[in-house]
Amino acid sequence: MYSAAIFVRDRWNILPRFTLVSGLRYSGENYLEREYLEPRLGIEWQQSKRTLYTAGWGIYNQFPEGIQVMENFGNPNLVHLRAQHSVVGVTHDLNKDWRIKSELYYKTFDNLVVGVADERNYTNDADGQAYGWELFIKKNHTDKLWGWLSFTLSRSERTDELGNTFVYDYDQPIISTLVTNYEFARHWTFGIKWQYHTGKPYDPIVGGVPVLDDQGDPVDPPYYAPVYADTGKNSVRFPSYHRLDVRVDRDWYFNSWKLKAYFEIYNLYNHCNVAAYEYDETYSAASKEEVCGFPIFPSLGIAAEF
Repeated sequence: MYSAAIFVRDRWNILPRFTLVSGLRYSGENYLEREYLEPRLGIEWQQSKRTLYTAGWGIYNQFPEGIQVMENFGNPNLVHLRAQHSVVGVTHDLNKDWRIKSELYYKTFDNLVVGVADERNYTNDADGQAYGWELFIKKNHTDKLWGWLSFTLSRSERTDELGNTFVYDYDQPIISTLVTNYEFARHWTFGIKWQYHTGKPYDPIVGGVPVLDDQGDPVDPPYYAPVYADTGKNSVRFPSYHRLDVRVDRDWYFNSWKLKAYFEIYNLYNHCNVAAYEYDETYSAASKEEVCGFPIFPSLGIAAEF
């Protein structure tokens, strides 16, 4: 497979405080034999030295996953996935130490790939949308304390070839991260990182049924298939994810290079972030057990910069 892309971008000061940002991207590849032109457009308004308003719009295309376009396994007649992005935002510097940035965005998706039960295997018959609000607060490294906080409220949906709309597999309505660093002594830094996000959606299993052979009898040895709840795709969520990491850094400076040593503890309070559920061979509800993600884990390392 061969692919090529070229992008042109221009910034034009329409007025002293207004800037028009325009762009055009051409891409093409020889596997699906597709070519695309993707326009981009943005505008910036520098209301004051501390406040900047922005707005942007653009079209984007993405090559499908490899197996989806392979001969025999997939459909080599697929087209690229297509998205339109729209965003408006404002950035405000409170002073030399603090910056706040806020954005609203809306995205639409077309030509999304779904699996089908015929000789094509995959088609471009799904679409979707995503929208949300993002907040970013940053404390600059102007003294001994610095860091940032990000917070996102969002919604991501998909609509399949049958017209059914459901939340996306990776939809997380709330995502938040707090990072703080403090230089408590010369060349010594202490940092924390706390993460929180809504659990991912999934299809709940309510039991199991025996797998039958061609004569309608249970296979030997017995084997069970899961039965999913009749509540729609991605109807429930895993518990919310949260984790606290702490870290201590020590720096040494030499004439032409720098040495850093650090000690870090991941998931300090050893919270069980549920990543999946396990069942016995019959998928009985009584056998349901949580599968936890990353446990508490210490890490020690060094790094040299020349």
